[in-house]
Amino acid sequence: MRDLGDAVVISKSGLTGVVDRMGTAGLVERVPDPGDRRVTLVALTALGAERYEAARVDHRAAVAERFLDRLDPADLDAIERSLGALMDAPCAEPPPR
Repeated sequence: MRDLGDAVVISKSGLTGVVDRMGTAGLVERVPDPGDRRVTLVALTALGAERYEAARVDHRAAVAERFLDRLDPADLDAIERSLGALMDAPCAEPPPR
């Protein structure tokens, strides 16, 4: 949960609540890590994967409509280079919450 929480910038307790609700809805399941019995992994169920794919398609369409389609291709190239540089830069510590 800590690793997942860090990736989505949410507290462990907040993420636990989200995962609990997603589990109740049948979207995810907790599974033991075969390599470390102290660790529990969160995995999408078949229903969760189906819902994720539908949301991903809708999300990409909304981003394109509201953002990408309104910019000149040269501007998109500049944004891509800039965001790539941010992603590649080392981060000394996580940002404050």
